[in-house]
Amino acid sequence: MSSNSAVSDASAHQCPLCDNSFGSVIGRNVHLSQSHDEQQIDQCYLDEIDHVATALDLPENKSPTTDQMDAHGRFSARSYHNRFGSWNNAVRECGREIVRKSCYKLSDEQLADELHRIRHMLALPSGTAPTSMQVVKYGKFGAATYIDHFGTWKAAAEYAGLDLQPATHRCYEDPIDYGPNWEKVAQSVRERDGHSCRVCGEGSGAAKQSHNVHHIQPARKFRIVDSDEYNYTKMNELSNLITVCPRCHALFEGRWPGCDPAEFAERARRELTKPECRH
Repeated sequence: MSSNSAVSDASAHQCPLCDNSFGSVIGRNVHLSQSHDEQQIDQCYLDEIDHVATALDLPENKSPTTDQMDAHGRFSARSYHNRFGSWNNAVRECGREIVRKSCYKLSDEQLADELHRIRHMLALPSGTAPTSMQVVKYGKFGAATYIDHFGTWKAAAEYAGLDLQPATHRCYEDPIDYGPNWEKVAQSVRERDGHSCRVCGEGSGAAKQSHNVHHIQPARKFRIVDSDEYNYTKMNELSNLITVCPRCHALFEGRWPGCDPAEFAERARRELTKPECRH
């Protein structure tokens, strides 16, 4: 942590809620999870974004960058990804405007090279593309950047000469199987939604592929305690599922858990009007 940190080295391992001190970041974070409720912890993370923005005298409503958060905050940008699904999700929850490191003008080759860099870093099998979640977690650019540039995630992988991984959802690199009847359930959701994205309205015919079926409450939340099994019945209730195009899926993954499909779609449509979603 830099000498200009908004949080001093002496208090770096201090619980921000009760001021108990710990010998490591891990010790502090274990204490947080065991001694404070989830809503308190979420608010603590969000308050820290405000604290860093104020300490750095950033323009009103602007967020710190991930580099600034890593250098000056109690919590790293990666920890926000783990807690909120992405750094951008955390910034939105905080009510601040996302500040991008730069406005990239990217070529096909630059994006393809980045996919190969991530594949190599994760030691994936030769010719295998990283998943969109792996790109969000380890890459320089979000999944939406590839989808905007190439049209679909599959097209981006194909340009790079890579094959998509099997259709399992990955969160924190653990594959999650949606259950033995997933294809039937997904098809019923697409039929309910008219084979169109509930957010932007794009039909699957226009995309030349079936749209994604998104779990509003993330699948990992349905893992049975102390087991590798999942409660597929609750996970795949129709009220937890919504049809979205690949771009909207990438943009709104992890947002608004607990909403029903209609409310999720309405919130996402409002987000699409914001500048960061229109490029």
